[in-house]
Amino acid sequence: ISVIKRLRGKDWSYNSYRTAVLLITFIAYTCYHASRKPSSIVKSVLHPEHNEEAVSNPWPVGNVFIVKGRLGNDETIWKKKGWAPFNAEDGASRLGEIDLAFLGFYSMGMYVAGHLGDRLDLRLFLTFGMIGSGIFFALFGMGYFWEIHAFWFFLVMQMIAGLFQATGWPSVVAV
Repeated sequence: ISVIKRLRGKDWSYNSYRTAVLLITFIAYTCYHASRKPSSIVKSVLHPEHNEEAVSNPWPVGNVFIVKGRLGNDETIWKKKGWAPFNAEDGASRLGEIDLAFLGFYSMGMYVAGHLGDRLDLRLFLTFGMIGSGIFFALFGMGYFWEIHAFWFFLVMQMIAGLFQATGWPSVVAV
């Protein structure tokens, strides 16, 4: 708000402040909510159906999680391979365990975050929650680049991300 106020060059009315706060909090919560979605989107890539089905058009774009193979008649195909520890027979249940851990810690964190939000500076609390949430979701994604295949890593990242995500709703509603 201070940056926009400086750019505009004059003092704002009360309604201008209210509108800016509404827009900023709406965008903040939209970012919180949107940051939960990538793990749901990549589930089909982390644990493809456990059959050896070949696909002609690999998804996601490129062959990041897909192995290129050849059929007997030299026709190129793409085979889904997934990402350990989620590509085994119990991969779907492991992804479910990660979702359960995230939602469990999110719900417990909502209870605590509501009480903390009443006692702390909401701007700092919301900022701390957004940054923490972004860090732990990014760490979850970095598991690919660091070639981490330990289930506990992904589980812990989602648990902590759930706690940070819980700071969003109470803070935005209070603001």
